[in-house]
Amino acid sequence: PLERMGDGWQSLVRIATLDVLTQFPDQVRERVVLLFEEPETYLHPHLTRKLRGVLERLAANGWTVLTATHAPEMISFGSPQVVVRLWRKPDGVGKGELRTDQAGSHAKFQERLDERGGHEMLFAQRVILCEGKSDALATRLYLEKREIDLEGRSVSIINAGDVGAVPAYAEMANKLGIPWCAITDEDKEGDGSIKKNTEISRRKLDEIKTPGDRSLVWKGDLEACLGKKNGKADPEWIARELDARSANELQRNYPDYDSVVQEVVDWLSPRSESRLRGQT
Repeated sequence: PLERMGDGWQSLVRIATLDVLTQFPDQVRERVVLLFEEPETYLHPHLTRKLRGVLERLAANGWTVLTATHAPEMISFGSPQVVVRLWRKPDGVGKGELRTDQAGSHAKFQERLDERGGHEMLFAQRVILCEGKSDALATRLYLEKREIDLEGRSVSIINAGDVGAVPAYAEMANKLGIPWCAITDEDKEGDGSIKKNTEISRRKLDEIKTPGDRSLVWKGDLEACLGKKNGKADPEWIARELDARSANELQRNYPDYDSVVQEVVDWLSPRSESRLRGQT
């Protein structure tokens, strides 16, 4: 009997049953509201994505599907969803809403988000947005050496892929009430002006920034801050150069790098978090 099966087996049976229903569209055209609390429980990520696809097909056939979830795999920017994020406030409950079909072209490339872990930010308490994987790694290494508990504080460090994508992620965070901190290159041209794409992105960030958000700039770029004169500071070089050094050594040897990431540390401090709660 089903009730005597383990929880994992029961989850599998639920997926199978719902999957069969999707194959009979005439039978699921009735007005049905499905309330599903944490359907990902006891499922590994692959089966969680399988279940998400099943629920999407049921919704496409006319059901209203409402889930409460902690699984990034349940979120899809490739299909229409309404993501509602709730959080506690001193005077009640805060709410943010994001329609995935309005999230912007960067978010809709599902493969790109999978590669960079963009789904994770929807479940974060704070988000650090970086231009690329090198910036994300350099930021993470410094914070870990300062013993910042990123997992315990639910802080996501997102590799946006390029400077043009950073405002799109910041806007998504805004819609869900998640404070963000963006780090971009200074990107100066030979005549002292800022590269056009960087200037546009930074202007967009300034326009949508709230008192709880930050927009920080590497002096020149990450390579300049780390004193790398030739070539890119790829992740392998960063790990080799920075991982063996203490926080004090990083501060002493790379003052421009230290000054930017120290601002991130200050932004993540409990005192800053308390001020932010007071504003909300």
